[in-house]
Amino acid sequence: LEKYKVMTINVINEIKKIINNIFKDIKKYYPLISCVIIYIFITSLIFNDICPSKILFKISCPGCGLTRGSISLLTGHFKAAMHYNAAAVIWDIGIAMMFVQRYILEKKYKYMDYYWIVCCGLTIVYYIIRMIYYTPAGFPI
Repeated sequence: LEKYKVMTINVINEIKKIINNIFKDIKKYYPLISCVIIYIFITSLIFNDICPSKILFKISCPGCGLTRGSISLLTGHFKAAMHYNAAAVIWDIGIAMMFVQRYILEKKYKYMDYYWIVCCGLTIVYYIIRMIYYTPAGFPI
């Protein structure tokens, strides 16, 4: 029984450490986070959209649908996620890997930079394919 108490205390301490590290990062990046929130609020209010590409050029960007796709993936709606933006899958995997590396393993792997480069490339390729097959008939999102 004592062994389980010690294990429970260790798990609780690890969770506290992870939460503490998350809050440290939030404090560190507070100015950037604040700017993004202000940008989203103002552009939503004025333009009823947050995508600079849609606001300036009236076309969807490669990232359009990533948020809705990610939310759909997290709620188990895989078909809807593929409809919004299939690239959401690789971005969500990358975010999960980054979270585990940063907060659980407390390491930064140099290969993550390459992963993000590949994500950007695949997202752009997927965007081009969507534009060819869905435009001018209408963008699917």
